[in-house]
Amino acid sequence: MLPPNHVWIHDARLSDAIVCFPIKRNMYGKIFGGFLMRKAVELAWSNASLFSGNRCRICGVDDIMFRKSVDVGSILLLSSQVEFTFPFSYFFLN
Repeated sequence: MLPPNHVWIHDARLSDAIVCFPIKRNMYGKIFGGFLMRKAVELAWSNASLFSGNRCRICGVDDIMFRKSVDVGSILLLSSQVEFTFPFSYFFLN
């Protein structure tokens, strides 16, 4: 049994598979890092938005490290999961 306001971790996951086409390569013939970062952020945003039931706002992204270059033709398996949330609201004033 879960305590109130808790969910199983597998219910807070989202995955995606991406084929790396030559159009996204950099001058070294590898997949452009900006494309990889964009895909990771899009998946994280989608997961947070689906989990919360609202459109989320990305406040920041820190410390991205590329461990290995990605070859053209590779299939990337990306995954995202919500680990912790807390009640918080933004109020926008004009």
